[in-house]
Amino acid sequence: MSHVGIVIKEEGVWRVVHSISGRLDSVDGIRIEDLEKFCGDAHEGDYHFVSADFEIDRVHAASRARYYLEKETPFDHSFDLDDDEAMYCSELIRTIYLQSGAEDIFSYAELSGIRLLDLASFFDPRYWHLLD
Repeated sequence: MSHVGIVIKEEGVWRVVHSISGRLDSVDGIRIEDLEKFCGDAHEGDYHFVSADFEIDRVHAASRARYYLEKETPFDHSFDLDDDEAMYCSELIRTIYLQSGAEDIFSYAELSGIRLLDLASFFDPRYWHLLD
């Protein structure tokens, strides 16, 4: 897995809020796309939906996703988990979840002296389950 986003429902349509570097796309940072388009950009069938098995205020989580979207938060090219002025994709999800009442259940790795969020965090069966 190389990318994550948070699924929210807007006006009856499922959409994904996520963050991408401007080096890969025309917009640098957080954006929103219809779920169908988001999944269509992945290799066919090469995506998974997971849901939290821990307490979280889902309404607040969706509100925080919209907040960072409206703020036009840029992509975090320095990968700094301690600053929410810019965020990479998994950092966005972690920040939203922590701000919505979740405990820090995430796993971390260090690369070249930088503490990064380990994407394997989203597949830890103690905290997440795969949706069909």
